[in-house]
Amino acid sequence: MLRLDIHVPESSLNKGGRLKVYLEEVGSPENVKIGEISLEESEPTTEKATRTSLREREPDGSRKTYEVNIPSNYGYDKDTIGYGSSGFETFHIDVPPSLRGKVAKLTFELQGAEPVYIDNAFFKSEVLKWGNPTEARNDLQFENNFLIEKPQYTLSYNRSKNTVNWVGWKLDKTWLGSITRDSSGVGGFAEDPDVRKTGWYSVQDSDYDALNLRARTGEVVDNRQGTRYPDGFIDFETDDKGKYIPMLSIDRGHMTPAADRNRTLKDYYATYLTTNLLPQQSENNQGVWKNLEKKVRDVIDNSAKSDSLATYSFAGGYGYYDNPVNRPYTGISQNSNLEPLIQFPLGLWKVVFTEENNAELPTFAHYGVYMGNDARIGYQKTSVQEIENLLNNDLRDVSPKYQFLSNVPESPDKESIKNTPFERFL
Repeated sequence: MLRLDIHVPESSLNKGGRLKVYLEEVGSPENVKIGEISLEESEPTTEKATRTSLREREPDGSRKTYEVNIPSNYGYDKDTIGYGSSGFETFHIDVPPSLRGKVAKLTFELQGAEPVYIDNAFFKSEVLKWGNPTEARNDLQFENNFLIEKPQYTLSYNRSKNTVNWVGWKLDKTWLGSITRDSSGVGGFAEDPDVRKTGWYSVQDSDYDALNLRARTGEVVDNRQGTRYPDGFIDFETDDKGKYIPMLSIDRGHMTPAADRNRTLKDYYATYLTTNLLPQQSENNQGVWKNLEKKVRDVIDNSAKSDSLATYSFAGGYGYYDNPVNRPYTGISQNSNLEPLIQFPLGLWKVVFTEENNAELPTFAHYGVYMGNDARIGYQKTSVQEIENLLNNDLRDVSPKYQFLSNVPESPDKESIKNTPFERFL
């Protein structure tokens, strides 16, 4: 992956300009175009997605439907200018497999508008500067540890779970703005083009319908609370308004918070892809998890040192089993042998590293957090090493092995950072 920062002054914006990027292998006459960035201002748009109400019903007893707006042009918009007209904006460009690991010359061709400023062009990830937690790779053979890198966040995707193993993102003050969910015009999640192009199943917003979760076979995993009788009859419970009650209340839970990417609509919409969420118990998502997100963000947003701080966070789920007796859907399915289309994690975790003044090590703050994926008001704070140990107890055939700070040489400082939780309250 080629990473580069671009600034396009207003005088060069929306003039039909293009920035083309080429790689030429040393000793080869072929100059390969690997990417092209439009110097047009991004114009994120939405389209409608239909959801079914958890509890509202039509007069005939069928569930009511309603519409939400989801991003509609992320695949195009990612190569247009958002924050880049105000400051330097990061872009990612895929390097063809035939050129990976080769010595090559990088060239740029500017057409139709000038000037354009380029900085920090290099072939490494900013988010993964201290290491790739699972050594995820952008290779179809790594189907349960598939690396997807975006300017807004990086993730390891798991085809067997149809969810992420982890999502990682950097937060500094340049990412923060004033966009809110209400002002953004978006409320649902679009499928990720980076998963769709693999040919694998691409998760849709509707796959998180909490009353009718689906199995991989397409069968419905009924999530309505009720009494089940030996003859197969189910007496579903309703509340005092006649609405069905879900046994497990599921939210589409952000991993990279939208509020951590609210400087432009382009960045904000990027957080509304189905590779940036996990099925999360509703009270957990809207309560303790949201509070944890804000607590991390406040260090950057409100501290006296906020201009010199950057936080690197990783988040995901844990607790996946291939034994039907232990599956998270057991008890809400009429058939405990059904394999869920989307695996529901039994727990959630987050690892936070905070650096000051681009330090070589995250000594300003370093800690881990874990909690059950259930209704609760608190969480357990622990060391990064304990989170690593927890994750490495998941089954290896469906969950990768974790090692945080894998790019950092062994030293007493590294050992202290991994084994001693440390947080500054500002």
